[in-house]
Amino acid sequence: MFFERPDWKLFCDLGTLCQKAGVHEKNLAALVVKEIVDNALDAGAGVTLAQRADGTVLIHDDGPGIPGTNEELATLFSVGRPLTSSKLLRLPTRGALGNGLRVVAGAVLATGGTLIVGTRGRMLRLTPRLDGTTSWEYLEEMSARGTHVAIRFGEALAGQNALWMGNLAVAMRGDAGYTGKSSCWWYDSNAWHNLFLAAGAVPVCDVLAMFDKASKFKDARKLKERSDSLTGPQAEALLAQFRELAPAPNVRALGAVGEGAFRCHGYTKKYGELRLDATRGSYSAVIPVVVECWATKLDEGEKSSCRVYVNRTPITAKVTVNHVGAAFTFWGCNFGYESKVGREPQEIRVSVTAPYMPITSDGKEPDLDALNRPICEAIESATGKAKRATRVLSDEEPIDPMNAIIADLVPEAVEAVSEGHTTRFSLRNLYYEMRTLILATGRKEPSYNYFCTVISEYEGEQGHDIRGMYRDPRGMLIHPHTRERIELGTMNVEGYERPKWRFNKVLYIEKGGFMPILEDNKWAERHDCVIMHAQGQATRAVKDVIDLLGDTLNDEPLEFFCVHDADAYGTMIYEKLVEGSLARGARRVTVHNLGLDPWEALEMGLAPEDVIRKKGQETKRISVASYVHQHRGGWAHWLQKQRVELNAMRPTQLIAWLDEKMERFGGKVIPPPRVLEPAWRDGLKAGLRDGMVDQLLARFRVDERAESLADTAPTPPDLHFRVKDHLAATPVDPWEKGLEPIIDDSVTELLPDLSAE
Repeated sequence: MFFERPDWKLFCDLGTLCQKAGVHEKNLAALVVKEIVDNALDAGAGVTLAQRADGTVLIHDDGPGIPGTNEELATLFSVGRPLTSSKLLRLPTRGALGNGLRVVAGAVLATGGTLIVGTRGRMLRLTPRLDGTTSWEYLEEMSARGTHVAIRFGEALAGQNALWMGNLAVAMRGDAGYTGKSSCWWYDSNAWHNLFLAAGAVPVCDVLAMFDKASKFKDARKLKERSDSLTGPQAEALLAQFRELAPAPNVRALGAVGEGAFRCHGYTKKYGELRLDATRGSYSAVIPVVVECWATKLDEGEKSSCRVYVNRTPITAKVTVNHVGAAFTFWGCNFGYESKVGREPQEIRVSVTAPYMPITSDGKEPDLDALNRPICEAIESATGKAKRATRVLSDEEPIDPMNAIIADLVPEAVEAVSEGHTTRFSLRNLYYEMRTLILATGRKEPSYNYFCTVISEYEGEQGHDIRGMYRDPRGMLIHPHTRERIELGTMNVEGYERPKWRFNKVLYIEKGGFMPILEDNKWAERHDCVIMHAQGQATRAVKDVIDLLGDTLNDEPLEFFCVHDADAYGTMIYEKLVEGSLARGARRVTVHNLGLDPWEALEMGLAPEDVIRKKGQETKRISVASYVHQHRGGWAHWLQKQRVELNAMRPTQLIAWLDEKMERFGGKVIPPPRVLEPAWRDGLKAGLRDGMVDQLLARFRVDERAESLADTAPTPPDLHFRVKDHLAATPVDPWEKGLEPIIDDSVTELLPDLSAE
């Protein structure tokens, strides 16, 4: 025999309610308060919390209030209503499923509690019922602005501290967050289609109006049909059109909680990107991510801890921490982390801000494994700063760590090395100027590599590069057909312009040593592909060129690719190329990862080799790109010990491998008729002109007569002195420039009038 029950009945019993809410019964009251607080904070309201001696929780906000009639308000706080949520529209807001108010009503129902809600001028008593509905009773007029909620839980939850999660959410309000609309880039093909299906009878144009850059979609107003009438291919075609008009928002637009949310010894902010492939359709979601970490040293004897927040609210999923000796580990939410943070106990807080976060349960447990790299980097950076910090969180005079000293001295050092902002200077010039200033304080000079890291972080905090500073060339850009070479330094590429209709692909390859193989095979010419290379990580100049080329996509199609070794470092080369620099955010274009990846390398029969570690680093975890963690098979673990180089392929095998990769990305550059026809006419004009000129030259014996006139012309007597005077007046010119005006005078004097012949 089978028994059936509606899903909403799981919210009516305390045991099953905890399953739906994703928390233990001892934390249910706190979760209920957090759900109400999250809604208020998402509305931009300020929130105050209080808990009376009798256990009644009071939540007040100064926001716009909850819209709707009394009946609609009661329905909102009922467990039997259909799942109604704005969460399908992806934004970096709190919550994920839209179950929050059903959990609130369920907790009141399951424990026999009371719920009073006051909003928009009236106070109502709401009573959830076992049939899934909620009744309402008018109590009195309400004059206060915003929303007032009073909850008194039944005996099962009495005595719990119901405020702690809500207070954590209020503390995480932080700096300004994202204020824009949702972006079409944040959806894969499936999610995009599902959004329209869920919108039901709402016209397609009204759904599109909720997205960033919708005003650019000129045909949007014509799309009056029901959203749920769109087929998958129709929705995907709409997504393709929208993406052509609306570039992906910069990751910095998401905002950040900011260092000031908690008093800490170390704070770090990292940017990342989560790519989610569609199970149906061809478009992946490109999710920008901001990861922040605060690390605080605790007193001896205290226990280390870690708390995780997603979109400025604490998660309810369990995170386990173990700190033995210098080794610190924590795991949970499909994520594991291990590092050496020192023996001092630390309190660690990790915040993830993203317009969409994959979850693994009704309890909204986030899947953090996909964000392994930026989370690990943020924790390592923040705990490292806390470990090095000698300042204390008290009223005592702080002693700044070296990174803070460097940041404070940047304006003075820039002023000096640029001689009052009158000349350009390199990163190494700035280092030596900074070194002098630091030594003058009696402190030990930092290493150059450490200095470079701090300067990158400084530029990231400022949101722009240091004015007047350039980075030295490290790498090369090579155009197909012309073989023109451009050194990849930030100053070299500042004025770079894309040649018109000469290439439709750009390949970044980890090693320049492959260039002779590619050039001998004329690989770049066969695929109309620019090749860029640098030793290892892409330089700032490489990323500058990619951004400059990305700005031309509306004029000419262009695809970007990355090739790297099948090792942990190689995967990070691709990921950091996509991620971009701290000061400039993520790339504005899609970069295709061609590999080599370890699973592909082994399928090809390439021989792996052991990873050689530096002394003392044998047990340290090597960073691996997030896309590797998303690939089944434990490859992130494999890359800790083994690797396969591109050099494991023979030259002919490498060329064949690259050719195969390029097959699905179009062929040669063939301009459209609007370009081809004028080019043909210009070529025709030039050919006709050259033919006519040749005829005239022969008819008037131009070459013979010009040679005779030049050979018999007397040398100007003041030739030497006129050249000398020109160079004295214009010392930047070569001597040939001094001859030009003298030659012009001689030509005017000797030129025959051919029109009279």
